[in-house]
Amino acid sequence: MKKYLPIIVLVLIFIIVKSASFGVRLSDTNIYFYTGYQLLQGQVLYRDIFFTNFPLLPYLSSVYFLLTGGNLTLFFLTPVLEVSAVSYLIYIISRKENKSTFLALTGSIIYLFSFIILSTSDHQTGVFFASLVSVTSYYFYLNKKYVLSGVFIALALLTKVYFLPIFLTFLTVFIIDKKWKELLNFLIGVSVSSFVVMLPTIIFAFPDFIKNVFEYSLNRSQGIGKSNIVWFFITHDFILFVLLIF
Repeated sequence: MKKYLPIIVLVLIFIIVKSASFGVRLSDTNIYFYTGYQLLQGQVLYRDIFFTNFPLLPYLSSVYFLLTGGNLTLFFLTPVLEVSAVSYLIYIISRKENKSTFLALTGSIIYLFSFIILSTSDHQTGVFFASLVSVTSYYFYLNKKYVLSGVFIALALLTKVYFLPIFLTFLTVFIIDKKWKELLNFLIGVSVSSFVVMLPTIIFAFPDFIKNVFEYSLNRSQGIGKSNIVWFFITHDFILFVLLIF
């Protein structure tokens, strides 16, 4: 218990800090909340509900809707819990790899109290769940459980497809190290996880899925300029930017 106490205290401090500004906000969170509700009412994703990403986030929203009893305010709390879980995994992985509580706690602090986390964890957009399952995938990779690593990175992609670079990084490392058997186990995990999540869509709404996700998304106009987003990230979270380059 003693070795986990620092991260438990850190997470509690983070939750207290976030609770000071906790509440319902104008954001996409409301859309995901209502999408989860519609699914629970028997609506079919893509066919009855327009959606432009892969289907795991709406399914997750339904689960969160049930767990929060349909309370929108509590629904806004879910990303805070996801972020807390990510910081816990960072601590566990770093402590195991470096044998240092100080380094492990430092890593969790840099993540939890970065500007980008503090400012965006007020919203449930699926990003932090995708972060959680991608870090979980890495945890299983380090423990040589490659099937489970594949399962969880697939969940990240099926939540937010722009986690694709992490998946490609896994593939690159397997190829460079010539771990062909491990790569096969990893891809088995990816395939099984993807098939299970995509099966309802394939059965009930595959043509609508193609229209919503590919035809619409590839042809819609750009929102905020990406260069502005990158510069905002560099200026507000310089430490994370340096770590990213490293």
